[in-house]
Amino acid sequence: MLQNSYSHSSINNPIGETAWGNSETAIASENEERFTHWFNFPYQTIHKKNDDSKDWFTLNFRLSKEQIFKKWQNPETLIGLRFGRETNYGLIDVDHGSQYHNQAGLTAIKGALENFGINDTIPLRSSFSEGFHLLYFLPGKVNSYSLACLTEITLKEAGLEVKPGQLEIFPNVKSYSRENPTAFNGHRLPLQPGSGSYLLDDDFQPYSNSIDTFLSQSYQCALSVDFDLLSELLSTARDRHKKIRRIDPDNLVDLFSYKKTRDVKRWQAYID
Repeated sequence: MLQNSYSHSSINNPIGETAWGNSETAIASENEERFTHWFNFPYQTIHKKNDDSKDWFTLNFRLSKEQIFKKWQNPETLIGLRFGRETNYGLIDVDHGSQYHNQAGLTAIKGALENFGINDTIPLRSSFSEGFHLLYFLPGKVNSYSLACLTEITLKEAGLEVKPGQLEIFPNVKSYSRENPTAFNGHRLPLQPGSGSYLLDDDFQPYSNSIDTFLSQSYQCALSVDFDLLSELLSTARDRHKKIRRIDPDNLVDLFSYKKTRDVKRWQAYID
């Protein structure tokens, strides 16, 4: 079920407009509130020492919003979050060695996202590894699994290869089991101090790690979403994804090629 829980005026909270004044404490408090408005799922958070190790571990107890923000402020241990039943943001991850790790690749991804109403994204360097993250924000909460289905369908329909090492989506299309529920994949949080994460300019070059700038952009990004279009497409995303998997459970890329080059009427009969 879709929730558009706040108005445009409540999203649009530019830097400097605060009732708490300009003290450092007030600014930090405002940043915590705005940051955890987006990033707040408290369960099964992932963590890693900020060193050359690659092993993330999961905490199996709940973190409050305040704890999430404090751990994000700590440059010695990295933190990442998973998704709950609903989300108000999404993320595209492009590794440094990916075929899409270039301006043309990121432009193609952004163009595909526009097909379901995501008209603006925030590009970041994810870490010192120099991978890319494209973050987008929504003016209301949507079902996380439906968003994952829609994102995967749309990117693959655009001819993009969604798989680890190339292009990954968050939330992801996780496996389903009623007996053994699975969690969504976790992602590192943006711009954590000491992580090597930076905002990227229009040429996808790093220019700032300011959390103030990022948060201001995040609210403007949410305002640009065509939420009516997104809501309409989300309402059928699960069924479309299920039908596609029924035809070709292993390879959606080949399926979309099949759509274009073989029996289009037969393919459309399953999808429409």
